[in-house]
Amino acid sequence: MSTKTIKNGVAWTVREGYEKIPDRFSPDDFLSDLNGKNYTLVKENRVRSVISIPGSDISEDGIYIKYFKKGDYRDSIKHLFVSTKAKTEWDVGNALLSKDINTALPLAISEGKRCLLMVTETVTDSEELMEFCQAHYEGSLSVGKESEKKILLDKLALLIRDIHEKGFCHYDLHAGNILIKFKKEQNAAG
Repeated sequence: MSTKTIKNGVAWTVREGYEKIPDRFSPDDFLSDLNGKNYTLVKENRVRSVISIPGSDISEDGIYIKYFKKGDYRDSIKHLFVSTKAKTEWDVGNALLSKDINTALPLAISEGKRCLLMVTETVTDSEELMEFCQAHYEGSLSVGKESEKKILLDKLALLIRDIHEKGFCHYDLHAGNILIKFKKEQNAAG
């Protein structure tokens, strides 16, 4: 369940239990809101920046903030007809969770005059499939590793089938967009 609120003239949609997020960040003054905070810039391009804040008072596991830069007047016209990237991610994240498909928990979204913010909970004990494969399988042709790879690929195929059967199609699916979450003392084959 989410609630709508206005803070400093900016509209927010916030998941129940996380109502303090609008007090911590302002979309139009976001970069100065980060001053003095422990954060990591995860990725940045001309459209968005992704920032990780570990162990915040919002979520003990930490939060991810996607900071979408607003475009020019053409984007404003386009968004009269289609949702913004932040709103789309909010809607898709909640839809995935409603169908029991694991994804980062969307906590809040706000659309300011100059930028949009999307706040999610950090997915802990996980790594990107791409990084995992590069670290564990690159250049490895041993029989033991081949059986591990097969188990991992079978699990991945089942996941993708499950997602498709629940009515979702990921148009940007690649190994960098898939997180492998490990239980304590578990490897990819376990």
